[in-house]
Amino acid sequence: MTWVFIDEHADSLNDAMFRVIMQSGTYKWTDWPANNHGSSGALSFADGHAEVHKWTDPAIKDLPVKHISHSALDATAPYTDLQWLQERTTALP
Repeated sequence: MTWVFIDEHADSLNDAMFRVIMQSGTYKWTDWPANNHGSSGALSFADGHAEVHKWTDPAIKDLPVKHISHSALDATAPYTDLQWLQERTTALP
């Protein structure tokens, strides 16, 4: 259940990686997942399957492309989208 590729929001493209904060109690989107598939984004996983995940966090689900530099966004409680992505992201022990 570890993602390998993620569809990143056009305004969040700034380098060759997609960062997910794994620190407990920190709820920010430092890089933004794409939402251009009906408030959904595509991910592919290490086991070969792919998913389209429907985002529910208002901070990202309807975030329009503005062609601007991005900054971190506060995730919206109850943080289900960020937690869903954290559960599928690798982290150093």
